[in-house]
Amino acid sequence: MSELASESSAPPGRVAPEDLRSHRWFGVRDLRSFGHRSRARQMGFDAEDYLAAR
Repeated sequence: MSELASESSAPPGRVAPEDLRSHRWFGVRDLRSFGHRSRARQMGFDAEDYLAAR
């Protein structure tokens, strides 16, 4: 088991949302995440497709 999984608040066998790549890309409010959301919209994804990552 990796250190990230052992330190997270998620139940055993599950990954905390904060440890997911999608959360790093879409779940925070910063300029980098804005760019990821903008490109996803340009590719035709709806906001509902990535809002669950928050």
